[in-house]
Amino acid sequence: MEARHAYIKGLRGNGIFYRSEDFIVLITIVSVLVKKGGVKVMAFCPMFNHIHFLIKNISLYDLRRFIQRLAIIFVKEYNNEYGRKGTGFQKPFGCSLKRTIKIIMGCVAYVFNNPVAAKLSRAARGFRRRL
Repeated sequence: MEARHAYIKGLRGNGIFYRSEDFIVLITIVSVLVKKGGVKVMAFCPMFNHIHFLIKNISLYDLRRFIQRLAIIFVKEYNNEYGRKGTGFQKPFGCSLKRTIKIIMGCVAYVFNNPVAAKLSRAARGFRRRL
């Protein structure tokens, strides 16, 4: 088994999410893309200025398409909501391949504990409840 850890950052490190509704829009878009594309998400953590994914058995080409579609759809909705123009994410997105179960499980823990490491929450579970 292999998985790819991917992350996409807000433009110039700026925030992406300002309200709970922004998270809901993102989660809805991700859900639709995952369902349509047969993408197997092992871990997912939207932060205030970036998003983490760990996706099982996906080629780099398919990952690029997934991230590109997500960014295009989300930024279009975001720009409509906030009266903005232009992109909302830095290019390119970051990505690394994980090949062993031990490394993959470590990456799952890293993704889910990202809010704790950023001192946004004392526990990952608490951060997800606040969204």
